[in-house]
Amino acid sequence: MTRAVLSGILLAPLDALPSPKRNGTSKWQSILVLQRSMAIRTEHKRMRYVIRVKGQLDPSWQAWFDHLVITHQSDGTTLLSGSIKDQAALYGILCKMRDLGLTLLSLEASAPIPPPED
Repeated sequence: MTRAVLSGILLAPLDALPSPKRNGTSKWQSILVLQRSMAIRTEHKRMRYVIRVKGQLDPSWQAWFDHLVITHQSDGTTLLSGSIKDQAALYGILCKMRDLGLTLLSLEASAPIPPPED
């Protein structure tokens, strides 16, 4: 039996779980679907990141890094900070850093940024 843990949620094959039936749908199926949808919604929220790299990155790279603010630090490192729309965009930025040969020193994320009210 294959199991995985995602954000503290135990995932198991549905046939391995007890099946108290209610209206033809297992109580456990409903719980797993609800937990999965909550995890996916959380994963796609815009978050603020601060990325520290070794060396001084020229500010002209700002547009290439999705307009993250580039700040030089006195210890010879560079901070890239700002809002990143989702994990895919974050991975894209990290791949660009890898392609430039930058050394990643730290990556910090803050709480999700609420979407703008319409």
